Amino acid sequence: MTQQTVLRRVVRTTSLLAFAVGLAIIPMGNTSAKEGASDWFVTQQNKVRLISATQGLGEGKTVQLGLQFKLQKGWKVYWRTPGDAGFPPRMDWTQSVNLGTVKFNWPAPTRFEVLGFQTLGYKNEVVFPIVANARDPNEPLKLRAKLHYLTCDDVCIPYQTELSLELPVGHGRATDHFQLINKFTAQVPGDGANHGLTIEKVETAGAFNTVEKDVRNGTIRVVATSAVPFTKPDIFVEGPELAFFSPPDVSLENGGKRAVLILPASEEEDTKIQNATLTLTLVDDGRATTQNHPVGTGPPLSANPSRLPDSLPFILTLAVLGGLILNLMPCVLPVISLKMLGIVSHGGADTRVIRTSFLASSLGILFSFLVIASVLMGLKFAGAAIGWGIQFQNPWFIVGLTVIVSLFAYNLWGLFNVTLPSWLSTLAGRQAGSTDSHES
Repeated sequence: MTQQTVLRRVVRTTSLLAFAVGLAIIPMGNTSAKEGASDWFVTQQNKVRLISATQGLGEGKTVQLGLQFKLQKGWKVYWRTPGDAGFPPRMDWTQSVNLGTVKFNWPAPTRFEVLGFQTLGYKNEVVFPIVANARDPNEPLKLRAKLHYLTCDDVCIPYQTELSLELPVGHGRATDHFQLINKFTAQVPGDGANHGLTIEKVETAGAFNTVEKDVRNGTIRVVATSAVPFTKPDIFVEGPELAFFSPPDVSLENGGKRAVLILPASEEEDTKIQNATLTLTLVDDGRATTQNHPVGTGPPLSANPSRLPDSLPFILTLAVLGGLILNLMPCVLPVISLKMLGIVSHGGADTRVIRTSFLASSLGILFSFLVIASVLMGLKFAGAAIGWGIQFQNPWFIVGLTVIVSLFAYNLWGLFNVTLPSWLSTLAGRQAGSTDSHES
């Protein structure tokens, strides 16, 4: 048994012991409930309650519920597979009345690292969507849930409480929680079709090697594709007992639309990862999918993978070469002649004027690209998918570009002219010879 495995088990055992002790010593508090919600259970680290998307059962048996956590800064609760430590929220519904089946859903988690341990969970706020079915739609649904959960920051604190919510017959109108539940329901990983995410294959990268008695280390290769370029993909693997998976090393191909994720893995005792079926949750910038895949056999990793140098001189050399090639493109070459005419027009001018003109031209180019970069960064932070050439997948961009190019062509053919205001023509005339063509 490896030292890392021993540490994992010590941490998990300590968490469970703390949980068992904490249930007996931690006081519980509640605040008043609102329509379609239970009382808040309030602690110094968080508060939690049960919420409903509707005021009553409505016309059917199915009710959309949610377990809502609000967490103080730095505190977390855990995913269904928490990682190296912790444990997920657990609910006992046996005291409920008229309750049939219950399905507890898990939004895509975030990866955290504390003291070298990898954990998966949620911070700030999370709602776990719950789908509940009443046995008899003509009777009220009385929900009684015993909740056990662990919340962690630098230390971990276990809690337990009981949440109660009664939904009467009828009254299927939406509550104030309807949109919040839908928001987090959309974050529950599906089959990937809605987000264009596909896990193509899962395989071992060579054989697993024995490192000590009953412990074998190896590597798993996961290949995934996306309809739009990946931003920062990550993957969470759920496998058999005593199988452990480290965070992936990700490389992007095919314009960012293909991701190869390499995960160090280990198996202990009789556990075999090869040919086992793994549950993989792939996440990327708000998109997620959960898929089951058997582990096939693949070639080993290249011992000396080819990689271009990434030193600053090499990058600058490529940038200069790219600029020279760009200047020979048909769309840019005519501009070179205009630049040459601008240089010739400085003949006989004062050296200071010439330098000022060239400096203004360079600053104009840099400023233009800074504006473009700022706009793209703003769109990315706003949630838009930004990648090389991705705008050409937007039909409105294609239409707008077609209109602009057509108007430009009509102008060159003399079908219409754009006349500048007199004040702008006068200003341009005054600046001629000093700072013309600074932003072309």
